[in-house]
Amino acid sequence: MQGYGGQLLAQKELGWDRNTIRKGLKELTSGINCVDNYSGRGRSKAEEK
Repeated sequence: MQGYGGQLLAQKELGWDRNTIRKGLKELTSGINCVDNYSGRGRSKAEEK
């Protein structure tokens, strides 16, 4: 969804985050999937410390 108000319009109408939209557009144009290691976030186990 590019063009006049594309990202802002998608944010308002669909409730998407603009950063997610930008990331998706970059993936589409470059052909490379951005990996953010979401599962690696959070508190580490006490045994690991």
